[in-house]
Amino acid sequence: IEALNADHVVGLVSCLEKAHFCGVVHRDVRPSNVMQDLSGNVRLIDWGLAHYQQDGPQPFAGTFRYASAEVLKSASKNESRLPRPTDDLHSLVRMILARNSPIADELENIVDGDFQTASSYWSEKRKKNLQFEWMFTLADKCSHGELKQATFN
Repeated sequence: IEALNADHVVGLVSCLEKAHFCGVVHRDVRPSNVMQDLSGNVRLIDWGLAHYQQDGPQPFAGTFRYASAEVLKSASKNESRLPRPTDDLHSLVRMILARNSPIADELENIVDGDFQTASSYWSEKRKKNLQFEWMFTLADKCSHGELKQATFN
């Protein structure tokens, strides 16, 4: 999918909301896991790393370039942690920011597994792009409904 519009974002948030309600965390929300069907609807694919909440803490899995700060912090220490719905929402927000800016190209330059650099990169991007901070706040609150009601351009 070339660009995410408001309908795409609502579809992705709705999908994650349903998964989170069932206790499932996707763990790998990233651009290549978003596809568009013939009707124009977006689909979140590749649930191979999904985690069911009753499974307990897990080591890092997923795409570190879009991982939440908490995931990156644990991964850099090689610690297991319980995947949380907020992790998926933070990944979605990061994906939105990357899809609508040159960030995607910059992310590709970060070496696989360099969790510290990825963490520093996103920390700097958040400081420089305060107009998007409200999205991270909604992700922190795990507010699916508010994210769906927001306008994404």
